[in-house]
Amino acid sequence: MRVVGGTPELKQRRGTLPTSFQPGDRERQLPVDQPDLALVAQSLVRAYPIQPAPAFDYRGVGSCPKVTVTQPVSYCPATNVIGTDIPSLAKRAATGDTGDLFSATVGGDYNAFVVFVSRYMIAVQFRTGVLDGEDACLKTYK
Repeated sequence: MRVVGGTPELKQRRGTLPTSFQPGDRERQLPVDQPDLALVAQSLVRAYPIQPAPAFDYRGVGSCPKVTVTQPVSYCPATNVIGTDIPSLAKRAATGDTGDLFSATVGGDYNAFVVFVSRYMIAVQFRTGVLDGEDACLKTYK
């Protein structure tokens, strides 16, 4: 899906949230590295426990049967693994790359960590039976 200029719904949801960083905001960013991702993962496992909990692989995104993997973070239901390409995720934070979906560019650690967290939430939804079928990812955006 490509949204140019944003849809009215996206603009309404965004409200007055900033669409770019102000001077000085870069100094308050967490590094996007394995130790900080592991802390986020620990928090997710405590806040949203599922059995079995997914494993976290910080060596990159591998292949997954019957699933189109996403870069730089992907969840594989067949192996119950969240794979993360840390250098690519860190680059996303530094450049503000959001792909073609959003009209606003918000960089920084939020841009990276939200993608990482979203893949854990997909695992939660998959393990609890909320997600099923090819269109399952669309359920998270409604």
